[in-house]
Amino acid sequence: MTDSYMDKIIAATKSGKDIGYIYFDMHSDGTINPSVIKGLAEYMRESTGRLFREEDILSQDNEDENRIILVLFSPPGHKDTFTDNGLKLVSDRAILKARKYLNETGNNSVLVSSGWIIIKDYQDIDPKTLLKTAYSQAHLLSEKDKVTAELISNVSHELRTPLTCIKGYTESLMDGAMENPQLREKFLNIIHEESERLERLINFLLDISMIESRQIQMKCSETNLEELTIKACNVARPKAEANGITITFNSSTADSEAYADEDRIVQLLIILLDNAIKYSGEGKTIEAELSRNGMFFEISVSDHGCGIPESERKRVFERFYRCEGLRNIKKAGSGLGLAIAKSIAESHGGTIDIDKDYKSGCRFRIKIPYSVPD
Repeated sequence: MTDSYMDKIIAATKSGKDIGYIYFDMHSDGTINPSVIKGLAEYMRESTGRLFREEDILSQDNEDENRIILVLFSPPGHKDTFTDNGLKLVSDRAILKARKYLNETGNNSVLVSSGWIIIKDYQDIDPKTLLKTAYSQAHLLSEKDKVTAELISNVSHELRTPLTCIKGYTESLMDGAMENPQLREKFLNIIHEESERLERLINFLLDISMIESRQIQMKCSETNLEELTIKACNVARPKAEANGITITFNSSTADSEAYADEDRIVQLLIILLDNAIKYSGEGKTIEAELSRNGMFFEISVSDHGCGIPESERKRVFERFYRCEGLRNIKKAGSGLGLAIAKSIAESHGGTIDIDKDYKSGCRFRIKIPYSVPD
């Protein structure tokens, strides 16, 4: 960005008017030729008078050569004030133009992402700091919008599946299947199972939301982690045995008293044990272990199943995330359990991770503080 552009921003800051800021980040698996970004900036400037005005700034960012920024000094569409919808419209149209250029120049592998923000009350900030802050805030808002949109899409999909099933079998019963005892029993069992699935999904969503917003307070007290782990194993054991799987427990510490919410710790462990059962084959063993490591107790749940690819381990605790190789497994869950487990562990001042050195399947490790968390 040239000094003349900076002078424009300084003049705008003195006037006290709002500024519209839009960024366009270029992404590629390989290195992007600087001439591509320079050519794209020149191509986008052809929209002067349509997407933006002569006095507005379109330039490569001094902080990142793969970023183009657009600074608007007047609201788009001849409006009186800047609005998010107005900036989004400019962004969407500019991205279409950028993609056209990249396709025409044979740079289809280059992807474009964008974000925007209305900058207010910036009179005391120098232009360079202003642009850095604007990008940081706009990028944060853009990522938040993506997460929200993905969450809504995933929730809609997960809710639609059992609802469609329930509706379909209910209609079949109403159309005459009720008169057939065998079909009636089969269809009613399916409806019951899908209703329970729907209930679990809704409860999972409520749990995550309320734990992360701290609407649910952990009911912590002095409790015995060995007893809680044994309890969780006993709850999960019938399902494991029905699948030909054995659950074992071992403790290497005589002292297992911690400050924790009993119900939530058991819930966390059942989630991990249930996951291990889903992805372990018949004849396999699941090991639950308790140990003491400094100021933390460590509970691990290990299986000998298919494991989790290293490239996906950082994402398994995201809501609705399911490993690519496991999505087609019929018994795969909704992708919410591990997100809840992470929330519970962190609400206790602890952590949950995957043991990267364990090669026989998958081992989750939970750390719970020995002392009362601050």
